[in-house]
Amino acid sequence: LHPLHVGAEPRLPRKIDRDVYAEAAGLGDGVDQARERRAPCERIVVAFGVQFARCVLCWISRDAARDARRGEPGAVDQRAGQDAHRFGDQLTKIKFFQFVFSRQWRQLRAYARQKRIQLIGDIPIYVNHDSVDVWKQPEIFKLDEEGKPLMVAGVPPDYFSVTGQRWGNPVYDWENLKASRYAWWIRRIKHNLTLCDVLRIDHFRGFFQYWEIPGHEPLAMKGQWSSVPTQDFFATLRESLGYLPFIAEDLGIITEDVRELMNEEGFPGMKIFVFAFNGDLKNHPYLPHNYKPNCVVYTGTHDNNTVQGWFQKEASAKEKENFAQYCGGSVKP
Repeated sequence: LHPLHVGAEPRLPRKIDRDVYAEAAGLGDGVDQARERRAPCERIVVAFGVQFARCVLCWISRDAARDARRGEPGAVDQRAGQDAHRFGDQLTKIKFFQFVFSRQWRQLRAYARQKRIQLIGDIPIYVNHDSVDVWKQPEIFKLDEEGKPLMVAGVPPDYFSVTGQRWGNPVYDWENLKASRYAWWIRRIKHNLTLCDVLRIDHFRGFFQYWEIPGHEPLAMKGQWSSVPTQDFFATLRESLGYLPFIAEDLGIITEDVRELMNEEGFPGMKIFVFAFNGDLKNHPYLPHNYKPNCVVYTGTHDNNTVQGWFQKEASAKEKENFAQYCGGSVKP
């Protein structure tokens, strides 16, 4: 549960101590029993809570980065602990909702399994600079001595944007990830598979090559392609996790090496229904009669309007005509 959603919840007493939120969550002694599971939550809560309490964009400070460089790995944690004391009530509220949501989600997943329904999760390939991951493991990202991104993620100029896209996420230091045998990625995937049955990986081609832009550059045009140890990465994932229940986001320009690995691993790609009506109704690859085995069909993506919104506000006259013809209807004038 992202703390951004906490404000939408019912108001609670100003001070919620451990017994109150344990009882309200129906956990009883579960707070103590779940201490190991709670530890990552504690770090996330502090990172988010300090963000909101200070109304800043990033947790990191020059002093904390300086202390970390001096060989004091607990420096950032110590500062976070000071902030946790200062903003204790706000952070406790966030922890309360994390516990409640965790319990409810486990119940939902158990019910879905009883009904033989699988849940599909979604993993963005990158994380934010102000995330708990960058806070706790800065060595696996390309950061400068002050903890600021040396390089950030994006995509180069293309048909959709003449300047490209500058997403701003810090990119991974794949040499350090490889040296750790990709431990962070393994933990990330393993944890997400406790929540869902299948994982869609956004920007899947970023496991082959990624566009990195100097952190000081405001636009994506001055970036460059950099490589990833793809084969070693996926071999290590398989060795550690076994079967990989992934859906590969393969939209846009996808190189042949991406297709080859998807075929080797059996990863299904994606088809987007609303993209199918801007061309030839016989040969368009996103039309259902042209689907190849082992693909997952979406009406749209997180970047799209709903089907109704697309049809009413965005589709061209030709697209509406094609849509009606394919679906066996007609377009009202």
